Amino acid sequence: MATQLINVIFDQLDLDGIVRFKGGMSCGYQLGSEVLKLFDPRFVRSLGGRSADRRVDGYVGFVLRQEVPNLGSGSSIPKPNSLSLCPIANFPELVRFSAMDESRISPKFKLVLHRLLSTIPDTKRGIDAAFGEAFLQGAMFERVVPIANFIDQAAKALPW
Repeated sequence: MATQLINVIFDQLDLDGIVRFKGGMSCGYQLGSEVLKLFDPRFVRSLGGRSADRRVDGYVGFVLRQEVPNLGSGSSIPKPNSLSLCPIANFPELVRFSAMDESRISPKFKLVLHRLLSTIPDTKRGIDAAFGEAFLQGAMFERVVPIANFIDQAAKALPW
């Protein structure tokens, strides 16, 4: 059910493709020139609601394209060292539109998600400039707060 729902959601989000990592993680991506901008969805049932009452949760972030061999092959790949994600719970403007109607997402969720992903740099040089050259050498969990802060600040600078 969850895999089926993920594929339906990815179709609605108009992302460039799906990359699957070992461990069951499937991310929709937007392709920058050197960076894949990722959305890793999760679905949460509404407390006290029907089984169809869900909202979209998950993570946004990025991975360097050079670390994702055979993009689009459909096979699962090991998680790359540059995989960097943060929870969408950090972005109230996205959470606000996360309720699903059956298996449909809000058009406003799609709009805000694309705007947040657009703030992530398209190149390795841009990632280094935004986060520092040693950023990707740190542990994945150490990258969560800087990514959330960067996307939040960059999104606030966008005209809404």
